[in-house]
Amino acid sequence: TAVVYNLTRGEQSAKLPLELLNRAVSITLMSIEHHQKQIQLLKNCFLTLCSDNVLHRAQFSCKRCCELVFTSLINFNDIHMKRMGVAIISILAAEIPTSDLRDLSSDRKRLERLLMYVVEKCLLRSDVEQLLAAPT
Repeated sequence: TAVVYNLTRGEQSAKLPLELLNRAVSITLMSIEHHQKQIQLLKNCFLTLCSDNVLHRAQFSCKRCCELVFTSLINFNDIHMKRMGVAIISILAAEIPTSDLRDLSSDRKRLERLLMYVVEKCLLRSDVEQLLAAPT
């Protein structure tokens, strides 16, 4: 993952042939898909994807990428993954057709996770604890 990350950063990333960039993203997505329990590998993959150049130039399934990022965010409560994951999803949301957005938002866990991030960002810790303690 370190090699792929370094290839997709800095000046060289803009000069990277599209075919090679596509392969790098494909390998990154496969790594996320097959190694959902390895948090450091997932963080490295998120670092690779968390780039305007990568997300806008490479050709890949935005929906699949969002699904994989959401799965990782649901499995781990890591501040760095949260920040990168939200950034990745935010950038890709503009690229995803409405029907795919509908599919992505149909999973309750995904929406709860995103809403929890909003609550964490906007409210005081005591407010978050009170909301979590409230009966549903």
